[in-house]
Amino acid sequence: MSFRRLYLSHALGVTVSILIVVFFLVHLFSIILPPKIIVTEPENAEFRTDLEEVIIRGMIKRSYFLRINSILVPFSDDGSFEKKILLTRDLNLIKIEAESRFNKKSEKIIKVFHETN
Repeated sequence: MSFRRLYLSHALGVTVSILIVVFFLVHLFSIILPPKIIVTEPENAEFRTDLEEVIIRGMIKRSYFLRINSILVPFSDDGSFEKKILLTRDLNLIKIEAESRFNKKSEKIIKVFHETN
């Protein structure tokens, strides 16, 4: 066997080994890390409004379930979601919860003060 063939064979084996390690690390992180919740709308976690409803929009990563105020909310394949929330008078706490298949959980709270005229 020539030196070149031996070198290419060794390089291929190392490359395959690195790819296998990276694959397992990515899957390990999906088990260890909790879901990530990114709220794009509203922009602030605390605000005042005179509107009777708000729309919560965002993205989730590494999540299997999404709940807003304990109600299961569907999300798209890319993780985007949208939910209209009716507001009550005064302070409204909107709780966004995400859960992975491995029972890792994340949550965000949005505080909306509904001002009535």
